[in-house]
Order: sequence, then structure tokens, then C-alpha cells
Amino acid sequence: WVGAEAAAQPVSGELPDWLGADAPAGDDLLAEQPEIRAAATLLDGAQAELAMAQAAKRPNWGVELGWGLDAMDQGMAMLKFTFELPIFAASRQDPKIAAAYANVRQRDAEREARLADYRRQIAETRAEQAALRAQLDRLNTRTLPLIEQQAALALARLRAAAADGNAVLDARKARLAAQWRGVTLEADLADATARLHFLTGAHP
Repeated sequence: WVGAEAAAQPVSGELPDWLGADAPAGDDLLAEQPEIRAAATLLDGAQAELAMAQAAKRPNWGVELGWGLDAMDQGMAMLKFTFELPIFAASRQDPKIAAAYANVRQRDAEREARLADYRRQIAETRAEQAALRAQLDRLNTRTLPLIEQQAALALARLRAAAADGNAVLDARKARLAAQWRGVTLEADLADATARLHFLTGAHP
């Protein structure tokens, strides 16, 4: 594809270290995904609203002490007590608490759904990785050696005048096709590994 001179030049640079390793998929890493973090933020907000709704149902009181001057410039002290009582809780506070509970459950379900989707993608990508590795291993350990033997046998038959040159050409074409298949499998495996790396959130 690039010519003999370009192919003979040394390759510069290195592949990322994570291309050869299985990436972890713990929830602590998944939590760093932007969608998961956004869902967690919404859940925290819903839980805060629930806490406020529950607090509004509890009675509260306060004391205020003031000091000032009246119209005759005489000192005047003031003591003020305040009470907040949850009157008509069944029709006021309870519906708000129930709505806040429902919102918390909805936000939690959304977060779990996003986590489940990421776990599904990770499982599918790992299965794809395993299948590609098995195909590549089978190609390198079984198919290519067999094709090499067939090419050597065809060449030997040609030299012995027991076959024509077409058999040698066909064997070499098969070898090139198998080698190109290996390159394709390696590229697909690298792509799957990269996708898995970014799915798990294990970013450098």
C-alpha cells in the first residue's frame, strides 16, 4: 500500500498502554461519565427537595429580642416568640412530600437506567473483543501456517514441473488475503479496545 521504501522506514511513536489491557468497569469509574454524573446531580437535587419537604412538616419556633427608642426617646425592649405549626398537613405538606418522593424515585431510576446501559455496552464490547481475539489467534496459529504450507507445496510442484504457475499465484493470493484479514482483525480489536477504554471512564 505504501511501497517498499516507505514500508522499510522505522515506525515512530507507540500505541497507548491501555490497548493491550482489559479496562476495569467498576461503578466508581462509571460514575465519572458525564451522563452518569448529570443523573447523580439530579438525584442529589431531588433528595434535597425531599428533605426540605419533610422539614416543613416538623413544627418550628423562634425567639426574637429587640431594643429601640419610642417617640419620646425612651428605651424600649421587645421580646417576640414565633411558632410554625404544620396545620392541615394532610392537604398541604403530605402531597409535597409524596411528590418529592416520586421525584427521587424517578431520578434514581434514570441513573440506574444509564448505568445499566453503560454496563450493557461494556459487556457487548468485551464480547466483541473476545471474539476478535479468538479469530486473530485462529488465523495466526492455524490458517496462516496452513496457507504457507500450501504455497510452499505449490512452489515445489512448479519446480518439479508437476504443476503450472497458476497454483503458485493462487496460493500467494490466498496468503495475502489471509494477511490482510489479520490486519483488519487487529484494527477492529484496537477499535473495540479503545471504545471499551472510554466507556469505562478510565481516562488518563
